[in-house]
Amino acid sequence: MGTYVIGITGASGAPYAKRVLQGLLELGHHVKLIVSPAGERVLDIEMGLRFSGSRRARQEQWVEFLGVAGDGLELLPHRDFSASIASGSYPFEAMAVVPSSMGTMARIATGASTNLIERAADVALKERRKLVLVPRETPLNRIHLQNMLTLHDAGAEIVPAMPGF
Repeated sequence: MGTYVIGITGASGAPYAKRVLQGLLELGHHVKLIVSPAGERVLDIEMGLRFSGSRRARQEQWVEFLGVAGDGLELLPHRDFSASIASGSYPFEAMAVVPSSMGTMARIATGASTNLIERAADVALKERRKLVLVPRETPLNRIHLQNMLTLHDAGAEIVPAMPGF
């Protein structure tokens, strides 16, 4: 099975991230997960998931939260620029940032890699790997739209989460 990178940022939409992770792990894929500090806050607010302890303990919390076999899940530190996925020489199938804040999208669009999520997205673009960004913002302003167009032109797929109410 393949390796997928999932980034979770500070936009609302934690249930989308949970379902994507469950689906990938249920299919037997290896998942490298990066959660921004703002993403952790949203997970706490929306889903009651509070991280604590060592990286290993936090990874175990994720496995319990997802309710699937966790042998394919690897939690990576948000600021670890030495992680394997920070290099184009490390093969991964695709990356998704779900949910993606507009700030994260803007930094990816400009190539400003300030953390591992943004660096891995930059790697995905430069290596022509699939990059899916799931924004959760409305209404959209001109800057948001321009950043989305820039990302689209660079090869990313923009898939806004649009729940049916």
